[in-house]
Amino acid sequence: MQNATVVITEKPATAKKLAPVLATNADTPVYAITTYYVGLYEFQYPRGLRMRDYPRVSEPEWKARSLEQPTVWEARGEQVVPCNIAPDDLLKNAQTIIFACDPDHSGVIAFDTLLTQALGANQDQASHPALLLTTTSKDGIQNAMEAMGSTRDNWFATARNAGLAKKFFDYNFNANALVLLGAALRKARCPVKEPRISKYGLQLLYSLRDEPAQDTNAILQRMESWKGTGRYAVTRLGSAASMTGIIDDLRASELIEDQPDQIGLTDTGYRFLECLHPDCRDPDLPARLQAWMTAWPDSKPAMARYLRTFFGKQKRFA
Repeated sequence: MQNATVVITEKPATAKKLAPVLATNADTPVYAITTYYVGLYEFQYPRGLRMRDYPRVSEPEWKARSLEQPTVWEARGEQVVPCNIAPDDLLKNAQTIIFACDPDHSGVIAFDTLLTQALGANQDQASHPALLLTTTSKDGIQNAMEAMGSTRDNWFATARNAGLAKKFFDYNFNANALVLLGAALRKARCPVKEPRISKYGLQLLYSLRDEPAQDTNAILQRMESWKGTGRYAVTRLGSAASMTGIIDDLRASELIEDQPDQIGLTDTGYRFLECLHPDCRDPDLPARLQAWMTAWPDSKPAMARYLRTFFGKQKRFA
């Protein structure tokens, strides 16, 4: 493990193709860490605060995510096998750390958060090799290695800024929603013990109140081409990977239901929206967030102001 080469990617299948090729070009042991797209760390929300402490805006805090799947792999010849080394221990002893996640804000921020939690702050000042994979064939991997980039390249910094902006917003929205929207859900007599309502789930709920959908595919099409108020360009309500989960959460929280000829709100869903300040409806939120992600870190004050205003209105309304 000492002076190892460590490649970080999303899927074990990618690691199994990538690590053996790296091993033939490295004079150190080669390991892989897989993030499974969601990352190895998740938000740690504040506990023990009182209602008077909200709304609040703070830097995201993290805790290790509990995963049943292996996260660390060792290259042994042409084989890649799981091993019991902790990711942070492996990274602390690494000679070379290679980025090989998807080159978007999700992949970059999973990599960035892992390194920050394992190695401390200021990782944005470090330079690591960045492998831009378009295929996982041996030739494709070899070509990518020959054109190796760096985490100091502009594309990486742009994706990192977008990821930091989204995590800042999501952490603070969720932390406030657990308390303030949670109170509204209880007031609406939601029968589910731990109901979940996300930023986009809330906006979808408003949309389905006004216009029920024929079926789940119709909801997905609406989310894929989210029009908002028309002030901004058409965007998407959630990522391609998250849209189905947003719908599932609304169902699981018994806020929407499959009716004989459509999907619409339950009585709980209607009561919940009646418990919210009218300005909690913001169909332009996806476009706003996209603009904030593009402008980070200059957009941070505007994001903080939006969150305090959004949840401040709801707290006073309740």
